[in-house]
Amino acid sequence: MFAQLPKEAPKKKGVFLPINFSYQLSGGDLSYRFGPNSSLGIGAFWKTGKNWIAGIEGNLMFGRKVRENGIFSNLEDSTGYIVDQNGQEGLVSLSERGYNFYFKAGKILPIFQKNQNSGLLVMIGAGFLQHKIKINTQGNSIPQLSGNYMKGYDRLTNGFSGSQFIGYFYLDNFKLINFYAGVEVSESFTQNRRNLNYNTMTQDTQKRLDFF
Repeated sequence: MFAQLPKEAPKKKGVFLPINFSYQLSGGDLSYRFGPNSSLGIGAFWKTGKNWIAGIEGNLMFGRKVRENGIFSNLEDSTGYIVDQNGQEGLVSLSERGYNFYFKAGKILPIFQKNQNSGLLVMIGAGFLQHKIKINTQGNSIPQLSGNYMKGYDRLTNGFSGSQFIGYFYLDNFKLINFYAGVEVSESFTQNRRNLNYNTMTQDTQKRLDFF
């Protein structure tokens, strides 16, 4: 006996709204400031009947590892502590915060004949990246690190960013399971946007090349 072979699923067009999570490694100038971080984002894309994809994506970035040293050198006493408003050792923790958004375009290259909507996904993107050092003080008890004073230490940095992605895109014929996964590299041409770094009392005009 011969069973009926499943028919090839036709290529489909439409809108999809992916939610994504990424674990990112830092490179270039960024590696001297931050360690690995995580990213959570959402996008809106249009898929054509010929498997072309285009749309926009935005991501929030957050990390715990800050590698840049000496940013509070003008506030620390001889023992390396920052004194709070009560004359006690102030508790300060640093973390990474940032965001990016990209306009992306690419194509799905089918691998299996029976599902023409799934396969190798290749995309490129262009957009904007911003990151800074988030300063946390317990109970906001350090006046030198409150309000607008934080802007002299947070190293706010941003600029143009490009990205390249390669991975696998799966669109289920029965609409039950849909996902994509892969590896992305981004390179950003950035610069410090603060007028003054308080620990050096100078403006940082260095051009940076930040990689994720």
